[in-house]
Amino acid sequence: MKEVFTPHSSLIFRESFMPPLHILLLGQPETLFEQTPFNIPDHLHKLILYYLASRGCLIPQEELESVFGDAAGRGSEAVAKINDNSPNGELITTKGDLVGLNFEHTYIDHLHFRDLIDEAGRVPWQISRDQPLPLQIVKLLNQALDLWRGDSFLEGVDFSDLPQAKQEVQKTARGLLKLRESVLERLADHYYIEGDFQAVENVLLLAMKSNNISDHLYQLRMKTYINQGQLEQACEYYEKVSQEMVSRGRIAPPPGLTALYQEVKGDTHVDIPEPRPTLDIHPCVDVPLVGRESILSKLVLARKQHQSVLLCGEAGQGKTRILKEYADSVSDWYIVLKVSCKPNEVNLPYQPFISLFRHQIFPNTWLELSPVWASSLAYIFPEITMMRSDADDEAAELQGQSVLMEAIRQTFKQLASDKPILLVFDDLQYADADTIQTFTYLLERYPFKNGRGMLVGAFREDKLTGRYPEFMNVLRGSKYVNLIKVLGLSPKAISKITYHVLQESPSNHFVRTLAEESGGNPLFILEMLWSILDTGRKPNFASQAQFPLNEKLSNLIGNRLAALDEITYRVLETAAVLGTDFELDLLTLITKIDEEEIAQAIEKLLRDNLIVEFEGDEDARLHYRFVHKKFREVLLQRMSSARRIILHNRAAYIKLDEGVEPAIIAAHFEEAKEYNPAFYYWGRAGEEARRLASTAEATYAFQQAENLMIEHKLVPSSAHLYRFFSAWSAIAFETQDIELVERLNKFLLETGEKRGDNLIIGAAWGNLSDACLASGQFAKGLEYSNRSLGALDEKQHTVEYMENLVRKGVFLYMLNHFDKAEEIFQDALALGLECEESLEIFNALANAHYQMALATTLNLRPRTGLKHAELCLEYAQKGHHPHRQLTGYNLIAFSQYFLGNYKQGRAATKHGFELAERVQGWRTRGYLHSYQAMIDLAEGDIESALGHAEETVQIGRRFAYHDNIAIGKRVKGDIYRLLQAYEAAQKNYSAGRESAPEHFTGFDNIYRLGLTLVQAGEIKQGLELIRQGVEKMEAAFIGTGVVWSLFTWEAAAILANNLEQAKDLNTKIHKLSNGSGCRSMALSNQIMLGEIIFQEGNIAQAEEHFQSVAQEAADLANPWIELEAQLSWEKTLKATGQETSECEERITHLLDKIQTGLTNEDILPYYKAFRQKVLDREVDPILYI
Repeated sequence: MKEVFTPHSSLIFRESFMPPLHILLLGQPETLFEQTPFNIPDHLHKLILYYLASRGCLIPQEELESVFGDAAGRGSEAVAKINDNSPNGELITTKGDLVGLNFEHTYIDHLHFRDLIDEAGRVPWQISRDQPLPLQIVKLLNQALDLWRGDSFLEGVDFSDLPQAKQEVQKTARGLLKLRESVLERLADHYYIEGDFQAVENVLLLAMKSNNISDHLYQLRMKTYINQGQLEQACEYYEKVSQEMVSRGRIAPPPGLTALYQEVKGDTHVDIPEPRPTLDIHPCVDVPLVGRESILSKLVLARKQHQSVLLCGEAGQGKTRILKEYADSVSDWYIVLKVSCKPNEVNLPYQPFISLFRHQIFPNTWLELSPVWASSLAYIFPEITMMRSDADDEAAELQGQSVLMEAIRQTFKQLASDKPILLVFDDLQYADADTIQTFTYLLERYPFKNGRGMLVGAFREDKLTGRYPEFMNVLRGSKYVNLIKVLGLSPKAISKITYHVLQESPSNHFVRTLAEESGGNPLFILEMLWSILDTGRKPNFASQAQFPLNEKLSNLIGNRLAALDEITYRVLETAAVLGTDFELDLLTLITKIDEEEIAQAIEKLLRDNLIVEFEGDEDARLHYRFVHKKFREVLLQRMSSARRIILHNRAAYIKLDEGVEPAIIAAHFEEAKEYNPAFYYWGRAGEEARRLASTAEATYAFQQAENLMIEHKLVPSSAHLYRFFSAWSAIAFETQDIELVERLNKFLLETGEKRGDNLIIGAAWGNLSDACLASGQFAKGLEYSNRSLGALDEKQHTVEYMENLVRKGVFLYMLNHFDKAEEIFQDALALGLECEESLEIFNALANAHYQMALATTLNLRPRTGLKHAELCLEYAQKGHHPHRQLTGYNLIAFSQYFLGNYKQGRAATKHGFELAERVQGWRTRGYLHSYQAMIDLAEGDIESALGHAEETVQIGRRFAYHDNIAIGKRVKGDIYRLLQAYEAAQKNYSAGRESAPEHFTGFDNIYRLGLTLVQAGEIKQGLELIRQGVEKMEAAFIGTGVVWSLFTWEAAAILANNLEQAKDLNTKIHKLSNGSGCRSMALSNQIMLGEIIFQEGNIAQAEEHFQSVAQEAADLANPWIELEAQLSWEKTLKATGQETSECEERITHLLDKIQTGLTNEDILPYYKAFRQKVLDREVDPILYI
């Protein structure tokens, strides 16, 4: 059954309030509302309720239907009836295809029980048994026990007619009872250490009452008698327990109890039996089983097909846990016999069967067995002669092995005659040869072949293959055996386990890293997670780069590595130096070991599943990879310093010859303590990562280089310093880390002045001017760029000179000296075109074209802007400069929007989004979202436009980019204003204006807010804001802003019936925008002209005018402009008594187009109101700007 992890709700309830609905399942179930019982009359509905409560989470509807059949097939009907019978009608809820209890309003006691245990945490199990627990922990454990009102889970509830439900409920019950047993044991230990024997007695009585008593508790009870001097009672207790256990089929009481009895009696002849065999699960992995559902399903299928199943996989994959889970699931209708083979018993014949016979088979089986077979078994199981006088142990010694194997089979056949049996063999790799041969014998004979038995087992393939290769061949060739490989967990399963341990949902990055570090091995995963918990710090899911290697995990891995021979260990150690992935030919170059011996070592490592072979991306070499990164970490941790330095030094020079990634070479040089080449290659690694748009890797590499320079007092050459600091400053500026830009370049400036190096001085001033640009200090930035140009030589330092010309042009532009700025940009372009082609020149040209594209587009020349934007992209691609490629896409989208080429604009934003994510260009990504929002709105896709506008705002808030917030709010304001939801529009425009009051994106909100107020009837205040907006845009020389602000003034004049002013403004707008290619701007102004003509009484002229505009607007595919044109055209037709059906059909079509795909509950009501206004012809003018 699918496991779903959700936070337990009851812990929240205890900290805030207790919900009125209570469902109590720990004992006889009760349903209460405000402490008063209420009843669900229908029995099946009651079972559904109990089942959902036992699951403790929302489950798929299909699971409910599978478990309850037709009754739940009408899921909504069953849920409705259960809710009808609940006091508040909110007992069961559905979310999509999930169904379950409404946990926000329902208290469930078994979830509360688990929460209390979770709150106690690992402390009770980490503190030694011979130490007392903290009082707070004791209180929590007692509170948990107090929740049990009976001795079992869902006491008295019968799910017999619903086998799937029964199985799932029993699984939950087993987990709860096991947890309760652990709590009882731990409290008993605590009270025993504290000397509170009465409390120990109370705990024991509670355990015995619920049949929840363990061997440990029996032993503790006897210790209590002894410590109180009650030796006679201790002996009586031992005899009583012995009788109870024999009655249950156990041959003897627990060994610890027998040892205590021996101590009391002083009788050295009392036989101390071995512990009862169990499937030993590592304490670390005793968590909910996830990610193994498919294997459990294969086990179920194999049982139906009368097949045996063997699980193979490396240690820690959870093979034993799977066997236990499966065995528990069938224990109600199968006799389950469990055998664990031990490493120290590998040479003891038949020991697993002997242990099984002694502890798991009841005496009546031996009494019913044929005398022939009983005598045969006496050879390995002499105890049988105590029960069977007819068993001849002397004859048994003379028999052959085949007879003994048949006797063992006959024993299982006898058992199966009463009830089907499941024989579970764990750790088969440690079985002796006779046991393996008997195992093979049983596989192909009744009751395990086509009978009433099933044989399942688990083993480590590497160990079993090495010890018994013939047996492995038999298994692979047998049609009666299903071999299942247990591999690492999937990311989804790792996420669930992480949530269970840390009680927080991990990020994808965290899960991916954990999977890489652990290889998906559940044991390793859990040890790493417990290590995080042991630090006492909350995990940082966003930045967790490596998981701690605790001592326990290190020892586990160390023990496995210790089994390797010396040569194999040395080969693996050298591989660890080369990396998680390594190549065979490099191993042969670095080590001094013979090639044949290396090949043999690799074969052993592959067989032991320590490494895997994989195909390289670009060559035919043999590539290998550590199965787990932690194995490599332990090898490096335990390597001597001298060996590490020698191996890393060899690796660095060999990989240098191979031409591998600079970061790998740098890391080897650093480990070899060769710091100068390490500095150089870390710098190269940063440049390479930046070229590949990996900002995080670039930053890491640059930080490594700087740390080396500082820590080891390195003195790089001027050329290296210039290259290093220029690249890192560019990354810092692109990610808007202004403090880092300033810190790096103050150091660079100081160094340049000491050395008298003009290139370094000029570069430092130029980079410092970038910090001024980011912080809005334009005059200071201009001064710095002039200082940079003064230090640089146009001929000697051409690239740096070009970059600083562009910087100067930007500052001139920002200071409203547009003509001078464009002249400077042209100078930079001319200088670049005269130079010999290089990556640096390409990138400088890209920057100059970008600035020209921005300036010309903003000043009503989008065609020219598009040309420069495309050249920016072209040169940035030639120069392998991802950030400047991003700016190219950004400006292409912007200019295409103004040109009305929405499809091409959308394609540019798509490429831009992908690149922005890689280079972490968040501000540019914010602008891309805003341009996409503008395009979507222009095409009538309100929902998408709103989503992208909100993304822009969120990026602005996250990084404090006030211009992003302003433009995002502006687009949101446009959406609401077009829908004539004036209050919501005002709210957004006001927020945008306040966000960037001195930036042109903030100015853009002012006049739009003014128009909105005018449309809402607040004419005086609105006109004042429009006037302010016009002044701001004219002062900033933002041509597009000037025209749109004048347009709002024109619209306001028409609404105020000031036609002469409107005509003057219309003419002015036409002159400014004529020939610009801004189609939406021209069409909006044409509609205003038509309205002026109409209001002047020239109806026929207005009719012709609006018809022409409507046809042109249809070509643009902007439904808002066409809608206003159609409404205006219809108005003129009605004024002259003409047919309007064509307009009416088109208006309805446009409204339908805008509504297509609109489902957002926040915006849908506004649209519906707007649509109705249009249909009623009570709509205000639709003013698209």
